[in-house]
Amino acid sequence: MAISNEAIRPVGRPRATPGYSSEDVAEEILMAAAELFAENGFTTTSTRAIADAVGLRQASLFHYFARKEDILIELLDRTVRPTLDVVHRLKLEKHAPELALWHLIRVDTANLCEPQNLGALQLLPEARGDQFEFFWRRRNQLFRVYARLIARGYDAGTFREADPRMSAEVVFGLVESVITASHSFRQRSTTPVVIADAALRICGVPPGRARAVARAARLLEAR
Repeated sequence: MAISNEAIRPVGRPRATPGYSSEDVAEEILMAAAELFAENGFTTTSTRAIADAVGLRQASLFHYFARKEDILIELLDRTVRPTLDVVHRLKLEKHAPELALWHLIRVDTANLCEPQNLGALQLLPEARGDQFEFFWRRRNQLFRVYARLIARGYDAGTFREADPRMSAEVVFGLVESVITASHSFRQRSTTPVVIADAALRICGVPPGRARAVARAARLLEAR
C-alpha cells in the first residue's frame, strides 16, 4: 500500500502561529503521533488527541494526513527508507560484501537509534494489519539486501561458518534488537559500530579483519 500524494498534503492555513511552515506542522504531527502511539497504542489514540497535542483543530489535521493510518505508515517507513536510500545512492551492493555489509549495518543501526525510536512502532499489534502491508514489503526489501550481501560473502569465501540464510536472519535480528534496547545503549555514539563489528563476527570474519573493514568503510562515509 503506497502512500498517495493526498496522504500528506499541507493545504490551507490550519493555525495562525507565526514562523511555522506547512512542513513544520506535518513534522510536529508525526512526532506527537509517534509518542501517543507508543504510549497508548494505535487504536486508542484518536486523531483529536493528535491534533490537541500540536495545537490544531481536529479538522485541520486532515489538511496534512488524510487518515490516521497514513501517519503510522509514514512513521514506519522512516525506519527503513533512510537505509534503503543509502543502499541505492552508494550502489552498496556493488562493493565488496564485507565492506558493504558493515556499512549497511552501521547506517541501519544508526537510523534505528534515533531518539524517537520509531522502530518500536512495528511492535504494535495494529501494525500487522493489511493496511500496513506497504511497510512490511519495504522491510522485506531491506532484509533481502542483507541476505544478498551475506550470500555473496559466503560464495566468495569471505564469510565462514553457519548457513547464509540463518546468518542473514541473525544479523538482521541483531540490528533490530536496538529497538528494545535501553535508551542509554541506543544513544551511545559507538553503538552502530559495535553492532556492525559483531555482525561481521557472526559471519565468521576474524576480529582483525573486521577492524580493517571498519577503517575502509570510512571512505564510504564521505560520499
